[in-house]
Amino acid sequence: MKLNVVREEHVDTGEEALFLIKETDFRSLILRYVKGFHAALYRCVLEAGSKWNVHLPMPEARHEDGAIVYADILPQQQFFSEEIKKNRLA
Repeated sequence: MKLNVVREEHVDTGEEALFLIKETDFRSLILRYVKGFHAALYRCVLEAGSKWNVHLPMPEARHEDGAIVYADILPQQQFFSEEIKKNRLA
């Protein structure tokens, strides 16, 4: 799989964004890895009806009418960031 990485201008500030990865379904990629690691560790596959949810470790956005529109940040994502920062200091 080849990632479509591009540089674009930020809509709100007009500054150049660091990078964007376009047209990639990270949730499906992460779930695929989780299923693979689960099968390797526990020697059984996850059932098709298993419940799961993936919280991406990066901001999500979509491209609408030539503009980048960011998705709302979930409260738990802020909590995760704070916990990771605390763990780095420990």
